[in-house]
Amino acid sequence: MANRCSLYAVDFAPSEGTKAKPLLLAEHAYDIPLAFKLLVSASPQISPSLDWPDEGEVAILGELAQGRERLFAFLDQLTNPLAQPLVEETKAFLTHPERQLSHILLEPFDIFQMTGPDSVTAITWLLEEIQHLDERLPHQIETTLVALQIPAPNSSKRLWPWQKPPKPRDPLQPLYDLGLGSWG
Repeated sequence: MANRCSLYAVDFAPSEGTKAKPLLLAEHAYDIPLAFKLLVSASPQISPSLDWPDEGEVAILGELAQGRERLFAFLDQLTNPLAQPLVEETKAFLTHPERQLSHILLEPFDIFQMTGPDSVTAITWLLEEIQHLDERLPHQIETTLVALQIPAPNSSKRLWPWQKPPKPRDPLQPLYDLGLGSWG
């Protein structure tokens, strides 16, 4: 178990049983990031898994073009200059001609195994969350913009002289948590 979710661009629905090769777009460890959820949010439906065919319907399939538009609309609201390189990287990656397939497939089964509920319950909850993302987006934008403004702590301060100094906080971590920087 790799403890990550994967995101594929596909020109078929896994239920069609085709042997066409999916295009891996990104992987993200230990969580299902918001960028992945937004990409799969256009006409999302529970789908058979390509990564875990014996597990049944533990993936989510959505329309790529509309999902990409939804993600880009969200990214356009991240106005902090720190965000712009990762926003531009994301847009360039997802608009590349070889990635213009019809559907997007989110494979979260590894995450489900880590978090506990059975896969049928987990995929149902995830689909419901994706279908209601619009309610959460304004708060997520505000939270991300605030987090980008928090200065990194002084990494030389230690509680005790024998302690190693804490690792400095990466100022881009709020963007990585959204799933940006995971492409390729």
